[in-house]
This record gives sequence, C-alpha cells and structure tokens, in this order.
Amino acid sequence: SVVDRTVTAMGARALHDAILAPLAERGPIEARLDAVAELLRETTPRHDLRDLLAAVPDLQRLTTRVSTGRASPRDLTAVGRALRLLPKVKAKVLNDLDGRLELCPDLRELLDRGLSDDPPHNPKDGGVIREGYSPELDELRKLSRDGKDWLARYQAEQITKSGIPSLKVGFNSVHGYYIEVTNAHQ
Repeated sequence: SVVDRTVTAMGARALHDAILAPLAERGPIEARLDAVAELLRETTPRHDLRDLLAAVPDLQRLTTRVSTGRASPRDLTAVGRALRLLPKVKAKVLNDLDGRLELCPDLRELLDRGLSDDPPHNPKDGGVIREGYSPELDELRKLSRDGKDWLARYQAEQITKSGIPSLKVGFNSVHGYYIEVTNAHQ
C-alpha cells in the first residue's frame, strides 16, 4: 500500500513487473525519470489521466480471454468501451507513449456497430448482436418472435386453399410440424 497507488489492474501488474525486473541501462532509466518528472510537473493532466485510466477495463485480461477463445459477449463489449476511451487517454499520455499507443479504429467501429449495448454474459442466451447489424439475423429473430402468428396465418392459408375447414397445423417433438385433416376430408 505504500508503493502501489495504481488505479488499474494493468498498472498494478506493470508496477509489479518493474519492481521484479528493474531497468539496468542508463537510457531507459533516464527516460522513465523524465516521464515521472513530467507527470509531477503537470498535475491537472496527471489527474485527468488517472481518472481516464480508472475507467478503462483491464485490456490485458480481456485480450487474453479473446485470444484464447474464452471471451464472453460482455468481455467484447468491454474491449469496445476501452477502445472508445483510448483517444482520450492518448491525448493525455506522455510524448514517449503517444507513438506506441494504437487506437484500433477499425476494431472499435466493428464492435460498436455489431454488439448490442447490454449483451448477456452467455452467448447462448441470444441478444449479443445489435438489431440492424445483420438483415439475415434480424429475419431469424422476427421468425422466432412471430412464429406462432406465422403458423396461424399459414393454417388459415391452407384452409382457404384446400377448402378443408377442420385442417390443423401442429407440432410435436417426434415428427416436427405436421398438417392434420379429419378422416372425412382425407
């Protein structure tokens, strides 16, 4: 608690790594000292940067989950949220870091456009992809929601076409959908 005043898990890991493997060459040591001096001199940008970093999700953890195929829809949404914050972070960072911070605008745009605002944790629950992103998916969703109405309309159509008023369209788990007519109309 005396040394660690980081506001993010990423910062805590970076501090841990720096303590376990300190710099040994003069150039990198001086660059780090210059960066610390710059942050000490500029208090307002330092506080702004600290607040921004506190709002950034743990990108290291998230990218690890994505690269191993274990990311949930909410993890992907968090990556998108982090990418939206990066331009603000980049505007506040030290000159040395500015060139090394990639904003990934294509990925950010794809995540913003494709993922729903509040996806479920489990992708099997549905609702991960934003309405309007895929016309085919929107059509399947509509069929899923309006399936009973479609089935009723289909039954009415078949009654009209065949002239059999007792015709019924049904479903069971063994045979699936079926059309039933009475013996008199067979």
